[in-house]
Amino acid sequence: MLDKVKTNMTNLEIATRYINLFNDPSAHPELFAAFLAPDVMYEEMPNLLSPKGSRRNREEMLVGIEQGKKLLSEQDYRITRSICQGDVVALEVQWQGRLAAGFGHVAAGTLLRARIAMFITLAAGKIVHQRNYDAYESIG
Repeated sequence: MLDKVKTNMTNLEIATRYINLFNDPSAHPELFAAFLAPDVMYEEMPNLLSPKGSRRNREEMLVGIEQGKKLLSEQDYRITRSICQGDVVALEVQWQGRLAAGFGHVAAGTLLRARIAMFITLAAGKIVHQRNYDAYESIG
């Protein structure tokens, strides 16, 4: 599906298509999997919702994508700035998501917002590493 040689897509185009896929609530995990190298690693730096941060391999990433669909009734990723240098793509993203169910003191229907810096490294047209710095707006 994403053979870089056949599609002739740049690393920036690949990263952009991958992020925009999150805006499609009907997108199946195999669509996301097509962008990911078998040994991909995702790092989420500590933030308001994940104080210790996290690291996920490919399978854990795909499970997390499915869990996100259950936690959020809607979400929107808007890339506001992008820079590509070789195999590294840096994206500045405005994100918002509406909770499908409450958690802790946060009620269902609450709209969450964050500004995110993403650094995505690619090799042979596949994502091999993603590091996110999520800056959430305060919640209630």
